[in-house]
Amino acid sequence: MNHNKINCGGTRNNIQFILFSDILMGSDCWFYDLNGKTTYFVDKLRGLGEFIILKPTYVNFMKYTKNRDNNDPKHFYAPTKGDISFKMEDLSWENYTNWVYGQIDPNKKFVVIALGQGAYFAKYFANKYHDKCLGLFVLDVRTSLEQNYKKTFHSLFNYDFLKLIVGGEWKSYTKENITNDTINILLDKIVNEENNGNYITLLNVICEEIIISQDDNTNQMNSKTFIYADINNSLMEKMELETIFKKNNTNCTYYYVDDDSYFLIHGKYQNEIYARIYALVNGIA
Repeated sequence: MNHNKINCGGTRNNIQFILFSDILMGSDCWFYDLNGKTTYFVDKLRGLGEFIILKPTYVNFMKYTKNRDNNDPKHFYAPTKGDISFKMEDLSWENYTNWVYGQIDPNKKFVVIALGQGAYFAKYFANKYHDKCLGLFVLDVRTSLEQNYKKTFHSLFNYDFLKLIVGGEWKSYTKENITNDTINILLDKIVNEENNGNYITLLNVICEEIIISQDDNTNQMNSKTFIYADINNSLMEKMELETIFKKNNTNCTYYYVDDDSYFLIHGKYQNEIYARIYALVNGIA
């Protein structure tokens, strides 16, 4: 598994912060908002310990995007460099979290922080290594309902989209039929074709479906968990599932917030979130 990371020491050396970016986004989302304004959330963490920002290889094909408009965060925060080769196995929660654990100091406690859909990997990691995990912060949870992603990926709209891009071979690009050869074909087209936008979108969708479809692995949390959810994105059926999740996880605290920033670390709640992290690592929370 060929991934990378940003590793930076802090003023204290007994705590590690492991930062999971939103899936299929580069690491710049931790440092800049969608207007290019610098955010100092990570700088504040440096005062509490070492931080590690994970940079999975499967994101790097996004560097070939020709549209970096801030209306599309995945393109705006796309990486600008890095090896694009990856395999389906790299999208496995088990494989990825095993790799993450190999990047940290196993003798130190850690706090896990996730942006958006980075929560899929982060929750699994915090559960698996809960004996070393002080806490998990999920910032702007994107709860995935199984029936919703199935409706999205197994829909006439999606099938028509596949037919538009790959024609009669479209069935080979559904989740059930994806292989590493399929991924390599798309990577080759992304690199070599001038009009590569649809191929980037298609590979983005494939990766997202493979990752999200594993979501039934984290119904029970073993670590202290703080989840921030945007009240504007919390549909009734999602909130009902979240209520069940809270009942089954007494060590999980939900905060419903109203914020117009894409990520909460860019908006008005960033200081409150940092204060809760500070309290946790100092034994107050």
